[in-house]
Amino acid sequence: MLKKTKVHRKKKTVKSRLPLTKLAKTVKSKLLIFHIRIFLLGIIYSHYFTYLTSFQSIALIVRRTIIKNVL
Repeated sequence: MLKKTKVHRKKKTVKSRLPLTKLAKTVKSKLLIFHIRIFLLGIIYSHYFTYLTSFQSIALIVRRTIIKNVL
């Protein structure tokens, strides 16, 4: 009886892990897209403003995007 219960527990853990890996893959793909957008915005802002202001604007954009995605 003990051996049978152990086998069932292992199967359950495998099933629970599969959807988590799928979610992780989707999150990673979304993060890559946002990073590309942030880099493009940073390049555009660096042309218009000095380095200090561009870094501040990039930080604001990053914060806004993170807040929007979370909420």
